[in-house]
Amino acid sequence: MTSAFSIIFKGNHTKIFDFFLDNPRYDFTTTEVSRNAEVNRITANKITEYFLKIGIIKQSRKLGNGQLYILNIENPAVKAVMKTELEMIKTDIKLNIPVKVGK
Repeated sequence: MTSAFSIIFKGNHTKIFDFFLDNPRYDFTTTEVSRNAEVNRITANKITEYFLKIGIIKQSRKLGNGQLYILNIENPAVKAVMKTELEMIKTDIKLNIPVKVGK
């Protein structure tokens, strides 16, 4: 799904961040992140490690041999972006701008 956030801020980091923002209550393996954000698996691994290092996401649990990650909604930057994205959605609705859903 293409969001207003990912239209303005392009790139693989944004695709992955946007995926986590769209799913703040769920945890994912890097393979799931890669598939859903439509980013190469190796790139998704690198970006996931970077986001983990700066506190955008956090480790949630292990599933077999795989580590799952979840959005760190306690991070002040994440909170700010979530609030901004909500305001962008409200603005889109007020201006009657069509929101593209799906591919």
